[in-house]
Amino acid sequence: MKYKISDFYNKFRVIAGDSTEDCPEVFLQSALNWAFNELPNIPRLEKLFSDHYTANLRTGAYRWKINKDFRFISDIPMMKFYTSTGGEPCPVKVCKLDPETFYAKNGLVERKQPGKPCSYTIERNGDDTFLVFDRPLGVPMIVDYMVCGMPKPVESSSETREISAVAENLILTLMRKLWYEEADDFAFSGAIEMYMDNKTILEAIQQLHKQYSIDSPRVLGGC
Repeated sequence: MKYKISDFYNKFRVIAGDSTEDCPEVFLQSALNWAFNELPNIPRLEKLFSDHYTANLRTGAYRWKINKDFRFISDIPMMKFYTSTGGEPCPVKVCKLDPETFYAKNGLVERKQPGKPCSYTIERNGDDTFLVFDRPLGVPMIVDYMVCGMPKPVESSSETREISAVAENLILTLMRKLWYEEADDFAFSGAIEMYMDNKTILEAIQQLHKQYSIDSPRVLGGC
């Protein structure tokens, strides 16, 4: 669900019994960002943080940064394209190629004549992830995609972030443990597994597996 970060902080205070707000916001922000950074590094929790985006792609361009709210994208479970020339968007099939094959086949894509793309690739530049078409767009298009990875650090409690129920439980558990053990210096110097018990991690892995192995809810009965 979408959380305003200040509301997430308030939820932590309730769970931690911090009715007098002794826990400073600087700790809450540091602990949350540490959780964003470290939880996806636990094996089989790579898809803990995910979001679904839709973006309009302007004509004349061929390369777009797609990170959005993520500092680093580890997986793109779904990416679909549509033309957008008025009326309802129309699906377009565009083949995905690995970067080496893509550039060996297409060369200097920025110098090609604009048109309808036949292929695309996903390339990285440091933490940034880019969608690249085999030519500049000659028609407006829409990209609809899902990503998993490491969220960008929170900089303000007024921000809004997508936090799933599975991630929420892990983050709040971790933050509570950090508050009890690291409140003196906020060092967060230990490995994240030191603050999480195996049962909690295993339950989260099982919940994620169910989430990504079921394509749609099962509907019983009906016509």
